[in-house]
Amino acid sequence: MKLTVKEKMMLLEIATISSISNACAYMNVSRDTYYRLKKAYDEGGVKVLAPKYRRVPNFKNRVAEEVEEAVLKLSEENPEFGKKKLSRILKDGGMSISPNTVKAVLKRNA
Repeated sequence: MKLTVKEKMMLLEIATISSISNACAYMNVSRDTYYRLKKAYDEGGVKVLAPKYRRVPNFKNRVAEEVEEAVLKLSEENPEFGKKKLSRILKDGGMSISPNTVKAVLKRNA
């Protein structure tokens, strides 16, 4: 169970008023969790209790800049070409890109 910053602060507050055991039982967290939160709060304050976002975003249908530029240039030169034909021409030129990725590049840069 993930606790919000407000719930974490409430846990620390209840522990000061009552006992640590009662606070942990009321908030349905372990004593270990309480002590980790207490240590973090004592060292860094409220800002340390905020959730940490560790994942680097993985953007789907992202291609290298040179491939994206090639798609856009070819599309500008030949506006009548569809995604399949653009993909085929780029594959013949040595750039591997699917028709759906061509569509995503064009849509992103529209």
